[in-house]
Amino acid sequence: MKYVKLRHKILFPLIKFAGIVFTKFKFNFKTKNKFKIGKDESIVVLSNHQTDCDPICLSLSFNKPIYFVATDSLFVKSFSSWILNFLFAPIPKKKGALDIASISKIFRTINEGGSVGLFVEGNRSYAEFQYYIGVETIKLLKQLKKKIVIYNIHGGFGVSPRFSNKKRKGNMYGEIKRVLPYEEYKDIDNEKLLDLIKNDLKVFDSESNEKFISNKRAEYLERMLFVCPKCGKIETLESNGNFIECKNCGLKVEYTEDLKLISNDKDFKFNILNDWYQFQKNFVKKYKITNNVQILNDIDVKIYTANAHEKRLLIDEGEMDLSDKYLSINKTQIPLSEINSASPVSGIKLSFSTEKNNYLIIGNKKFNALKYVLFFNKLDTYMKEHKIDNYYNLE
Repeated sequence: MKYVKLRHKILFPLIKFAGIVFTKFKFNFKTKNKFKIGKDESIVVLSNHQTDCDPICLSLSFNKPIYFVATDSLFVKSFSSWILNFLFAPIPKKKGALDIASISKIFRTINEGGSVGLFVEGNRSYAEFQYYIGVETIKLLKQLKKKIVIYNIHGGFGVSPRFSNKKRKGNMYGEIKRVLPYEEYKDIDNEKLLDLIKNDLKVFDSESNEKFISNKRAEYLERMLFVCPKCGKIETLESNGNFIECKNCGLKVEYTEDLKLISNDKDFKFNILNDWYQFQKNFVKKYKITNNVQILNDIDVKIYTANAHEKRLLIDEGEMDLSDKYLSINKTQIPLSEINSASPVSGIKLSFSTEKNNYLIIGNKKFNALKYVLFFNKLDTYMKEHKIDNYYNLE
């Protein structure tokens, strides 16, 4: 059975038209330039990743369907998943790595004449920093032997930041940054080619001098920020409108329209969100663990099984605690030693896997999944021991 279907080609013009209307209305998105894929041509598109709608935005710059690699958490058994597969046939992969099954489907798609899209960082940006991109991606590209199109999405971090439900008024656009025929990159050293691609994918909206207008700019920053840089307390930050404040020491910080951080407190030194993110990462790295003492806590949490091509099943709900040995949700207790991989998903979701199951945790409206993943990389988990996590590790 073919992976690349005739219906994808037939439906693409209609999907593209709908995408133009949708992205214009939702993000005021524009395409700066376009690329025409030849009649018998297959390409590989590499892009940065700013919003959940990036695959739709990117597709508007091309004349043929792009088959995107996507996290396997999207492939639970549901009607929406069926629609996703019927219209777009994304290529599932495990979070944090290109597994053997996903690599096989990438080659199959290319061999059947399709073009593949990779958000090579693997995650939406939290704070404009560059996610890990490994040399294994370069080896895959050289094995595919196809033209590489490097694509940049600008303004998505400002218009639709990962931590927020609210859109900002501002400019968002996509552009083709570079086209690399196989003949031009096949003999380039892998590390040099990796550096070239990473540099071409870097987009920092905070350096653009663009304004992203909203009266709730800091709303739900707790989904990313969980350590106060002044008093060092965890889970004491609370957002309101354009400000985030520590309820323990009173530190108050404004998130501005040009994506900067300002405060009247002379002890606050950060300029952009990436500064705060890196501080948190270092904080967790140096955190002193005490046996059998609660580290993190959240209320109103639900945990589901989330295995690919199966229906989600609710396991438990209630209060969630993280200690040095267990992740506990109400009466359900999962040993940290069994956690193979983990990643934040969307705004208030945490995905993680053990040898037997994939799980999805859905929190309340201010739930911070990032803090759990960072501490999983600190504590005695399988993912830390075997260096599974390239994205949120503490190295």
